[in-house]
Amino acid sequence: MLCTNCEKRHIRKGSKAKLVIILLIAAIIALSATVIYLLKDKKSGLTDEPLIEQSEIEAVEEKIDSVNMITAMSEGERKAINVFFSNFSEAHFAEYSNGSQDNFSLISFAFTHNLINNNKKTIWQDEKMGISVTTVNQTLDRFFGVKVPPETADTGHGYGWTYEDGSFWMPAASGESYDYYSIVNDMHDVGNGLFEVSYDAFYAGYDELSDECYSYTIDEARKNSEYIYSATAIVKPKTYNGKKTYEIVELTANQEAF
Repeated sequence: MLCTNCEKRHIRKGSKAKLVIILLIAAIIALSATVIYLLKDKKSGLTDEPLIEQSEIEAVEEKIDSVNMITAMSEGERKAINVFFSNFSEAHFAEYSNGSQDNFSLISFAFTHNLINNNKKTIWQDEKMGISVTTVNQTLDRFFGVKVPPETADTGHGYGWTYEDGSFWMPAASGESYDYYSIVNDMHDVGNGLFEVSYDAFYAGYDELSDECYSYTIDEARKNSEYIYSATAIVKPKTYNGKKTYEIVELTANQEAF
């Protein structure tokens, strides 16, 4: 039998041992909690939490979508896209939707485009002007990815394009100025392979359109030419005859054009 003092020393030793064990257990628990927290904080992949929160992803995507692609283009690239959209302003064409095709307007665009840029493709005879269905559909396929049928297309107002012998015909009209051009000022990626483009159309003056106009900034265009209207287009990239270009999905003038 232990003496009273021995019992007290034994109890004290036992208590100390238990305290040490308790402290060790507490330390282990605290260390484990710290490790788990650090693993989560570093997004090590050992937890079920995503590496990046969805809200952070959406914020980054929003910033990417807000970038104006025109500012990152070279001078040559800016000129090329201005030339592309000038095809529409010079032909007085400012409204299109691939969901509601207007054959009269499309044939008129194809005729005017070729009259300006490839005159040998237009036909003039007996006070009539015309263009072949083949040429029309080649032009429309290039810019819109659509075709028109070989049939008369009128406006419902007593005039239009009459189909005859493989061509569209209309009474010859007096000449007008086609010295218009476009300057693109904004282009954004809107997803699904589509881009939204905003541009301004200008009138250079009769017989005053030069190659330099297509390289103007907006400020230079406003200084040297007459502002006509603004427009917004939805386009998608395409390759046509081995060259990279765009196809119009929608085109809308933001105010009355011409």
